[in-house]
Amino acid sequence: MSAPVAVLGLDPGSQVTGFGVVREASGRAELVAVGTIRTPSGGDMAERLGVIYTRVAEIIQLHKPNEAAIE
Repeated sequence: MSAPVAVLGLDPGSQVTGFGVVREASGRAELVAVGTIRTPSGGDMAERLGVIYTRVAEIIQLHKPNEAAIE
């Protein structure tokens, strides 16, 4: 039996970035987390990227994905 594999999927956007975490074990997929990262309206690009970076880092820390996929 192989170890479970978690995958983080990202749908990037500068105002709204979507994410999902799926875990597969023994041929069964389980949705672990799904959501959006919303950046401040009117914020400059550096601020928006900082928000996205921080939130994605938190998601990685929490769910510890083995792999990532970006649309």
